[in-house]
Amino acid sequence: MIEIEKKAYLKDLKILDKIKEIAFYKGEKHKEDVYFAPINIERINIYKDPIFRIRIEEGKKILSYKKKKFIDKTEVNDEHEIDISGSDIPQMRAFFRHIGYLPFIEKKKKTSLYVVKDLEGYDVSIEHNEVEKLGEFIEIEVLAQNESEAVKVEKIICDLFKKIGIKDEDIEPKYYIDLLMEK
Repeated sequence: MIEIEKKAYLKDLKILDKIKEIAFYKGEKHKEDVYFAPINIERINIYKDPIFRIRIEEGKKILSYKKKKFIDKTEVNDEHEIDISGSDIPQMRAFFRHIGYLPFIEKKKKTSLYVVKDLEGYDVSIEHNEVEKLGEFIEIEVLAQNESEAVKVEKIICDLFKKIGIKDEDIEPKYYIDLLMEK
């Protein structure tokens, strides 16, 4: 699956009311991510370097990596995940160190999830994310079958941003980990 998403800073709380009018509330989740990169890299480039993460979310542990790219200000990621819930995380960290990977950044976020079902054939996730050290964001995500759907999905996301009152100048084109590395 291809993950297509765009995020913006939440600067007006009325946007949350507009989201509640058009989407079904699915609940709140806490996500903690630890990103790993090769030890021998002096300055990490998240677009080119082989990085991966461990996410802990509601007791579940997921190992994942993304092939990242942008189309305009929209993230188009080929994401791969493995459920490692039964694994010993300290042992995995020791293994990663042994093969030359160290943690380089951590991200913690609280997510309130809303869903719009079957919008032009897609289920659309709208997240209100509170990211530690970065602030509040609205993120809209669609899972597509392949990258050829990106232009169509990007239009759906942009139309939803307009509908809920997100301004173009509030769109954040960088990944959260880029923003955290700048801190």
